[in-house]
Amino acid sequence: MGAQHLADRDIATLSGGEHQRVLLARALAQQTRVLVLDEPLNHPDIRHQLEALRMIRGLGITTVLALHDLDLALRYCDRLCVLADGVVMAAGPPRDVLQPPSMAEVFGVRARQVEIAPGEHALRCEPLDDPGSPDSVVPLDATEEEPAC
Repeated sequence: MGAQHLADRDIATLSGGEHQRVLLARALAQQTRVLVLDEPLNHPDIRHQLEALRMIRGLGITTVLALHDLDLALRYCDRLCVLADGVVMAAGPPRDVLQPPSMAEVFGVRARQVEIAPGEHALRCEPLDDPGSPDSVVPLDATEEEPAC
């Protein structure tokens, strides 16, 4: 987890990302069969986010994760449950859940999935001009190939 060097530091001196890594390391040290994480990627930089997701996925245990980065959810999760105001709007495999109609309805974005490597997809999103418009679910221009960060 890359948090050993933080063991002797006072928690008040840790950055937000370091604090998140310590909390995740503490949860993993319990060797539980189910891991419940609420926004564990909220403060770490992108490298530590990717390392944490790879490590968590490699544990082979059930993990329930609250995550707002839909691109990372698409790449690392087996199943998604999209909530809006506490109501389940969509649930299932990420590629099925993160489709243009639900992305427009729940997040107010025009979205499409882009294959960035064989079997690996990223989301390409842009804000909708008028989220209530019937044109709000039209996919992005198919000529755009670069995924957004």
